[in-house]
Amino acid sequence: MSPKFSIISPVYNHEKYVGFMIDSVLSQDFKDFELIIVDDFSSDNSLGEISKYKDSRIKLFKHEYNMGINAGLNTAFKNSSGEYLIFLGGDDILETNILSRIKEIIESKNDIVALECELHIIDENNQIYREWHFDYHNRLDILRRMFFVAACLTSTGLTIKREYFAKMYPLPLGICNHQDTFMQIKLFLYGEVDLIKEKFVRYRQTREHKSISNIRVPATINRENYEVDSIMQVYLDYFLESKDLELLEKMFDKEIQSTGIKPYIDTIEFFLGRMALESSESCREFWGYHTIMNVYNDLKKQEIIREKYNFTFKDLVALSNLYKDSKFDTIKRKYLGYRKRFNMMIIVSVVLLAIVIVLLFTRN
Repeated sequence: MSPKFSIISPVYNHEKYVGFMIDSVLSQDFKDFELIIVDDFSSDNSLGEISKYKDSRIKLFKHEYNMGINAGLNTAFKNSSGEYLIFLGGDDILETNILSRIKEIIESKNDIVALECELHIIDENNQIYREWHFDYHNRLDILRRMFFVAACLTSTGLTIKREYFAKMYPLPLGICNHQDTFMQIKLFLYGEVDLIKEKFVRYRQTREHKSISNIRVPATINRENYEVDSIMQVYLDYFLESKDLELLEKMFDKEIQSTGIKPYIDTIEFFLGRMALESSESCREFWGYHTIMNVYNDLKKQEIIREKYNFTFKDLVALSNLYKDSKFDTIKRKYLGYRKRFNMMIIVSVVLLAIVIVLLFTRN
């Protein structure tokens, strides 16, 4: 008989913390679960710590090489059988007896796809030092935020009905920084996700906020930017398949009013590209422009957008005028400005020094 919950926990170098995670699961008052741990080729003693536990509800799987978090989630799902899936990081902690509460909530709401929770943030000593709350509170706002700007949710503590994860499976292996965003977009496109203002999980983050995905170094920023195309493609693929014009019109109501451009069954690709140009993020704007270029390259589609929007080659060329600086572009421009001024100061200093030297020699 399948368990009520499959708790899915990817582990990578969590030797110091994985025991806290396992203890928090095994101590739950609701016992009908399986804990599926996938070790992603840890280089520390994570496997040794996990192996100390002999509970039959723990299922451990090991990757032969480091494959990334989505590979871990795929492995876990493939080997799971629970009615509901709960995501729990290998270094996180389930709140006391929270499984009973999750069961109570999700079984009372037949029309939802998943549950999202708020979080306690804990440090390396398991001390709560802040809380994470929802900034956005409804489906349309969240879909808009993830289309125009960035992620606004986390997958920690996420509870999904099995049939909806099955629709996403397998998750793409190449997405690293936006793997949460990829899943969230799909879930919110599938239907309603209940945002519960309760803490299900203690999410571990050092006080310096250090993790592979949130250290704000150039490599991380670049990786996020490179992955944006894959995120935007989720929207395009969904709407091309579903033809859900009603949802499109609700999501982009403000932009439809300001641009005068509305979606049609045969212009979804062009419409989403044009909406992306309303973003303030350059990567999303670039995706939008390239999407419209692809439409224009197809003579049949070109004729359709000319008929529906009176869109011509002149309009395509003019789209570049819609480009807006992103925060990164602004910072880069300021940096170049400061560097230019610094170089000018060096030149002026050298010239002044040369004049002083000449004057000194002249006096002598």
